[in-house]
Amino acid sequence: MTRLAVRCDKTGTIHSVLHADSPEMTDVVGRALSAVLDPSSVVRGLDLLEEARNVGAVIDAELLVRVQGQPVLLRAAAARDGDEVLVVAASATRDLWSLCAQLSEDVAATKSRSAFVALLERRANVAIARDERALDELTRLYDQLATLDRDLARRNAELEYLSREKDRILGMAAHDLRSPLNAIALSISFLDLELARDLNDTGREVLTRIRRSAEQMGRLIDDLLDVATVEHGGPRLKPSLVAIEPLLREATQMHSLLAARHGVTIAFDAPNDLPAVQLDADRLHQVLGNLISNGVGHTPEGGTVTIRASIADDHLNVSVIDQGPGIDANDLPHLFQPFRRGRGRRLSGGSIGLGLTISRTLIEAHGGVLEANNLPEGGAEFHFTLPLRPSRATAKIAAAE
Repeated sequence: MTRLAVRCDKTGTIHSVLHADSPEMTDVVGRALSAVLDPSSVVRGLDLLEEARNVGAVIDAELLVRVQGQPVLLRAAAARDGDEVLVVAASATRDLWSLCAQLSEDVAATKSRSAFVALLERRANVAIARDERALDELTRLYDQLATLDRDLARRNAELEYLSREKDRILGMAAHDLRSPLNAIALSISFLDLELARDLNDTGREVLTRIRRSAEQMGRLIDDLLDVATVEHGGPRLKPSLVAIEPLLREATQMHSLLAARHGVTIAFDAPNDLPAVQLDADRLHQVLGNLISNGVGHTPEGGTVTIRASIADDHLNVSVIDQGPGIDANDLPHLFQPFRRGRGRRLSGGSIGLGLTISRTLIEAHGGVLEANNLPEGGAEFHFTLPLRPSRATAKIAAAE
């Protein structure tokens, strides 16, 4: 630690030494202040003396002082002391002000007490000004934050209103679509029972297309209602103890016929000893249907969609693997967002981009995770895990049921 306090006369000559930690500094009386400074600080030292004479007190200065032949950077302050100038310097700001406070009470430095007091007052005033500026800035930032908070609250209220309106419109649309769709379904059933034998092959094909279109419309309505449920607390589950291997095999068989019509084969790869799991079988069927349909839609004719299952780390792992072009890198981060339809799909199937969103929500409601990635050998894999032991949320739902 290096500390120094000296008084200089009008010419800048050191008149007396009030404090010096370095012995060589005690023998500088009668020498010019510039003689103890590094050459690079001489001009700054002379400016400091002049400024102190003009304004009374200067703080927050820096001087390079020669100590044992080496330049040492010191924090410095100066104050007018009658016809002289008091200069105080230390290697740290804290040491500088500690020395000022110490010497202001020192009997030997009584003559310069007013100068020390001037320095301390100057420091206090600067600190107060800084605090006031900081307070003004904090006040300004607080006002800005309050404005942003009010704006955010207003926008949230608008979003909540729009969300309620969207749900109301979806509900009305679903209800209004259900009635004519039910009438169409009943009419198709009547035609199938009463007239199918009298229809030629073309007529039966037309009837089949009408039935498929009606079923597709029903699925779209269900998706719209499901996504509204997802956005308001998630779907209600009806879990029970379900044998996994038969459920997966049934889902595979249900979609094999549709896949075959598009030239795609569905393969099933799972051990026979998969344990039973507490879950909602209908909802898992819905997830598998979405993932398998997605895989079939992206797989070229002659390709295969594989459903693979295994057990690891107390979790059921299920993968649906297609042989399509893979997931576009731009689509991957947004794949599970509502109404997002990825590129590269060979079959449109009337999708409106809700199946993957609903599937992820259903898996997460079971305490699991649904993810997607591209495979090194080509194609995409949709992989979900489910805990063999029900999550707390699923257990609560089961208890409530």
